[in-house]
Amino acid sequence: MKNLKRCVLGFMLVTFMVPVFVNINPNQGKIGGNSHKATLREDCAQSRSSTDMDINNVRARLLGGGDVWWDLSSGRYIVPKVDPASGQVEVSAIFAGSVWLGGFAPGDNLKVAAQTYRQSGNDYWPGPLNEALGGITNDSVCLDWDRHFEVTGSEIDDARRFYVLNRDPVTGRVDPAERDKLPDNVLYWPALGNPWFEEGYNFSLPDNQFGALADFWDQGQGRYL
Repeated sequence: MKNLKRCVLGFMLVTFMVPVFVNINPNQGKIGGNSHKATLREDCAQSRSSTDMDINNVRARLLGGGDVWWDLSSGRYIVPKVDPASGQVEVSAIFAGSVWLGGFAPGDNLKVAAQTYRQSGNDYWPGPLNEALGGITNDSVCLDWDRHFEVTGSEIDDARRFYVLNRDPVTGRVDPAERDKLPDNVLYWPALGNPWFEEGYNFSLPDNQFGALADFWDQGQGRYL
């Protein structure tokens, strides 16, 4: 029985100690200046874009560098969310998170993107890679794409109603002259082949980049692309 108690106690100590090692010096995530760039094949400044996903009773910070729920210093997964102007203390239920991906390259070499607090650099960079040039990017591409594209459910509903009311009953197409009636977030969505994207963001979409851009529903083909 004593040995069992020791085992249980030891397991509990290990379990409760894990979070202590997770949040090692979060201030290391702060990278000063604009000169921090990748030192291998990429030629991009680190992503600085951020947005708050404000849904129901949660306000969560999303960053463009593959990490989420913090501002490079403090936790920003606020729940319950409070009005910052109210003077109430904001409480973050989570400190930070990051997308971790791994896989094998054609030569059976393991490739992993698994950054923590950016203290050792970045594993994620903004924008699609140029498949025609062998999967590369450059600083201007990263700068153009260092942003978040947002669309709401109500805007999508508005776009669906617009299509039903304005489509040609024979061809199923909508007169391009009527495009101003669409919500901007839908009209300029960064999806493959969107002819209006450059009008909204002053840079062009890459050609034939299936899977590299935002998803959308193609009514003509009746499927997601």
